[in-house]
Amino acid sequence: MAQVVDAATIGRISRGNQSRQAREAMADLQQLYPGVMESRPDRATTLIFGTPMTAAEDPWAAAELWLLDHSGALNGDLLSLEGLDDFEICRGLYHVFRYRQWLSGSPVEDSNLRIVVSNGVLSRVVLVSARLAPALTVEVRDRVVPIGRARSIAEGIRREGTAWKWSDGQLVARVPSGEVTHTQLFWTWIVRGGTFENPVEETIRVRADGLGDAESENLICFQDATGNLQGNATAGMLPPDLSSVSARPLPTVEVALDLGSITHTDQGGDFIFPGVSGDRTVSASLSGLYAHVITVLGTDLSESQSGPVSEPFDLFFNTGGTLIDTAQVNAFLHATRTHDFMKDRLPGFTALDLPIVCNVNLAQTCNAFFSPSELSLNFFRTGGGCSNSAYSSVIAHEYGHFVVNRLNLGQSTFGEGYSDSLAILSFDDPVVGRNFFDTGAPIRDIGTAGVTYPCAGQIHFCGQLLAGCWWDLRQNLGNSLGSIVGLDVVRQLFADWSAVTIGGEAGAGTAYSATAIEVLTVDDDDGNLENGTPHYSEICASFLGRGIPCPQVVALSITFPLGLPEVLDSSGTPLRVQIEEIGSTVVPGQIFLQFWVDGGPLQVIPFSPLLGDEYEAVFPPMNCGSLVEYTVSAQDTQGVVHVEPTPFEQCGVGNSLEVFLVDPIESVGAWSGSAPGDTALFGQWAHGDPVGTEIQPEFDHTVDPGVNCWVTGQGVPGGPVGANDIDLGMTTLTSPAFDCSQPGVYRFSCWRWFDNNSSFSPPDDDLVIEVSSDGGTSWVEAERIGPGHPEASGGWFRASFWLNSLVVPSAQVRVRIIAEDTGNGNLVEAAIDDLTIERILCSGGPTPTDADFLRGDCNSDGGVNISDPILLLERLFATASIPPCEDSCDANDDGVLNLTDVVLMLEAVFGFGSGTIADPALICGADPSTDNLQCQLPSLCP
Repeated sequence: MAQVVDAATIGRISRGNQSRQAREAMADLQQLYPGVMESRPDRATTLIFGTPMTAAEDPWAAAELWLLDHSGALNGDLLSLEGLDDFEICRGLYHVFRYRQWLSGSPVEDSNLRIVVSNGVLSRVVLVSARLAPALTVEVRDRVVPIGRARSIAEGIRREGTAWKWSDGQLVARVPSGEVTHTQLFWTWIVRGGTFENPVEETIRVRADGLGDAESENLICFQDATGNLQGNATAGMLPPDLSSVSARPLPTVEVALDLGSITHTDQGGDFIFPGVSGDRTVSASLSGLYAHVITVLGTDLSESQSGPVSEPFDLFFNTGGTLIDTAQVNAFLHATRTHDFMKDRLPGFTALDLPIVCNVNLAQTCNAFFSPSELSLNFFRTGGGCSNSAYSSVIAHEYGHFVVNRLNLGQSTFGEGYSDSLAILSFDDPVVGRNFFDTGAPIRDIGTAGVTYPCAGQIHFCGQLLAGCWWDLRQNLGNSLGSIVGLDVVRQLFADWSAVTIGGEAGAGTAYSATAIEVLTVDDDDGNLENGTPHYSEICASFLGRGIPCPQVVALSITFPLGLPEVLDSSGTPLRVQIEEIGSTVVPGQIFLQFWVDGGPLQVIPFSPLLGDEYEAVFPPMNCGSLVEYTVSAQDTQGVVHVEPTPFEQCGVGNSLEVFLVDPIESVGAWSGSAPGDTALFGQWAHGDPVGTEIQPEFDHTVDPGVNCWVTGQGVPGGPVGANDIDLGMTTLTSPAFDCSQPGVYRFSCWRWFDNNSSFSPPDDDLVIEVSSDGGTSWVEAERIGPGHPEASGGWFRASFWLNSLVVPSAQVRVRIIAEDTGNGNLVEAAIDDLTIERILCSGGPTPTDADFLRGDCNSDGGVNISDPILLLERLFATASIPPCEDSCDANDDGVLNLTDVVLMLEAVFGFGSGTIADPALICGADPSTDNLQCQLPSLCP
């Protein structure tokens, strides 16, 4: 079974792909918008997604504001961006802005920046995807040879034979990929030669410094293709050689009137010239808004008709149904049809709105190709064991290369995969070029190819990985939504994804993890991938089935709409949860409140359903001053038990929480910044107004006028980031003694800053908070922030713990904070501020009493008998409520109710064993010891 990979794993595909500046800017962005995720599959590519980000009154302002505030999170130089266009996608839910990068006046080849913004009362950025080049180095900028010298190098590979047509030379930058780690400049020309039927078109590049040989890239990739036409065009999906023709309407054809007027046919082939009288002549050829057909063999089709305007002008192309003429009609119809497929779903994508030239019946066989310089689709005639290539999905495939061109994306493997995807989705058929070969074999069968990630084969073969993902998604959505609805959804997803994608994996060109993120983003309906998308299961199943990781989301989301209680009322407290079904379904009756009181046995209470997806359970009455640990569990239909909070939440029982002590740490007081055993040579704890660095706070946490806190080392303003961070050991900060001897439950909290995640080497250092109740003789760990912790990349975060769960409160309570750099030589900084101690207050409800009681009389009926150990057993195994007098059940007076107390009571009742019940055992009396057990209803004592 395929394994889901979480977003953090996707982002760690290559941690080295993120520059330090980008890492720091990303940390700021994630602190500002918790839940934002990133993926950096290579040095140049960045995807930032997850929760909604920058907000503004309109999409344009949101996109520009994001670039202004957060462009540092992208790898690459953004000083010069060319806005290409912007338009709405996802039926108006989102607005996409497309940019291209320039460096020092040169366009950057294959650079892309896409910003997707949600439309609404406030527009929010939901996806930023970029493939950008870093700034040119001084060495590269200053070592540009004259164009004439570069041209002589370039001509060295294009001197022989044909007369070549050279474009003007241009300096072009290239996004680094593979082994190249910096941006390079090239003198670049487009060179065309060969013959009309067998053209050669190449990009020739020479390094701008004149070093090395010229390199060439073939711009005409002979393509395998499919097609389908209208008019007297091929019927069905088969080639024109093997199929009869049928009459189809010809949409968007340019029709001319002899008066000089021009109009275009509609989708039904109808046209109208208003306000015309008399006898007129109407003429047309296979030329229209989105296609212009030229045949190399035979004559270009054209038709005209004269007559009175009172009679209809019916023009009909290819009346004889010949193979040569059918190829012409096919090319026009399917080029137009594929244009409409995209524009119906992306009406703002106006870059497609031009008549692409369709050359048919070329004097070659067994191929078809798209020419980027001529913006033409080219189809070959019958022969060589192959059919005429101007038909159905072949034409759609070649038009797909035109779409890739207009999206400013790279061709190669991605172009093949994209074009196959467009063809199979537009015809709802996984086969590209049915019966193309005389043997009856197709060009490709995406449904059976079984191509998976990674793929390193030929571009047409590996392109089937992307097409396979889309065809699997079409099948999955058809199964879940029904075939018709599923097809409509997957087609819209494909069109929206086309506007967002930055292409295939760098170097390979195949579909990869970023592709899945892009598809999920356009499927999302709230700009937040953390809570899944409407078709998350189907999309991720499609990519996982091909070996491509997909960001993981929670199957069930457990939230607390009224918040988590800080204090439980001693008379009982309701707890409300909301369970959102994302990737699975909750099992009715399998939602429980699980809790422990004062370290006692587990107690379980089922939740009761409320309206919608909300549920409620009620904590039972408990003694004031108790400490409760609790969590909520919910089981889904896949058998997975989801727990929140994890591992559990702690709170006290009482009526309110009073602030017992506040120390803003504006002065040193009795705090100590060192301790015996400290080993750090640098970065020891220091008190003062912090000097900010990239990993140390600039300001303390206290509100004005507070300025001071404890920090690990103080550098100098403007100094290097590692000038005085912790090095070569640990450093300890110890608090003064706090008097917590008054009865009650205490909560300690402080604000901490810790960064162990800003070095090139892996983080391996901790920040530890410990507590002592004996003045510092012994210590208990309260919290540890280690490598990979979400709060270990800088920023102020609140640390909190209940003192009573760790130690017995006393008059000598201290806390200490230990920060270290003991492993790799990492950058490590920490800070502490604003310590607060709170205490639970009791007023009304169950309260502790000093009343006399009889030890062993667990049910407070006045005597010790078999019913007492039975009641305690029921309590221990969560089938009975709290005993009326817990002290009476504590047979050995150790302050804890357990099976030892049951055994002692059984021995007393039946007269065996050597154990004895602690005082007061024979007559009623007061508890001689102090503990957290309560006695609300004492024994019936004289």
